[in-house]
Amino acid sequence: MPLSKRQGNMYDWVTHTWSCLQGECPHHCSYCYVANGHWTKGSPAYQGPPRLEPNFDKVKLGSGRTIFVAHTSDLFAVGVPHALVMKVLAKCSEYPANHYVFQTKDPGNAWQYIDELPATCTIGATIETNSAAVIAMHSEAPSPHDRAEALSWFYEGFQTFVTIEPVMEFDLKTLLDMIRAASPSWVNIGADSKGCNLPEPSWDDVQVLIKGIKDLGIEVREKSNLDRLRRAV
Repeated sequence: MPLSKRQGNMYDWVTHTWSCLQGECPHHCSYCYVANGHWTKGSPAYQGPPRLEPNFDKVKLGSGRTIFVAHTSDLFAVGVPHALVMKVLAKCSEYPANHYVFQTKDPGNAWQYIDELPATCTIGATIETNSAAVIAMHSEAPSPHDRAEALSWFYEGFQTFVTIEPVMEFDLKTLLDMIRAASPSWVNIGADSKGCNLPEPSWDDVQVLIKGIKDLGIEVREKSNLDRLRRAV
């Protein structure tokens, strides 16, 4: 079903996910659980150009829900047609009694839709590391610095968050400076849970990062998949 109750490694404050967007994500991240088939099992629905799922017009979003929109892709990635994004946002606005969650690796591109975003929504940016060089080896998404800067544009009028998942090797001071500049309401931290052989920090480094974020006065929400790094100590 395109609208589903939360399951798997999803945020525990989300009640539903809406896989409204099909096709291949333009970011082509090497660790993508969708592209690697961990969740979709190689379904053709997540191959080819970005497109709306076949039953899009029939979906009823209901009320009183917290819905993670386009959780199997990135609605605001460059390469997703403007008309598709507008249709998704319009559908959300038809159901104003929900809260909508949008997470993207291109908040700069999301900014062009600032006037179309539903009134009740939260904007998140994935920032796995501060290192543009590390990201370039694993993804075609914008640099982490650009993401952090663009997320800060949403500071007034929107609740925002940063997700550091899968956490990769980082420079502590630089990453903390980026998070401070982004001014998120909270930060989620999670690890590679799909065995993608990424350059990971030690558990001690993660602990120092968590303390540093808390020292900035920002809440940290640890995801359960961090346990693997903890157990490796």
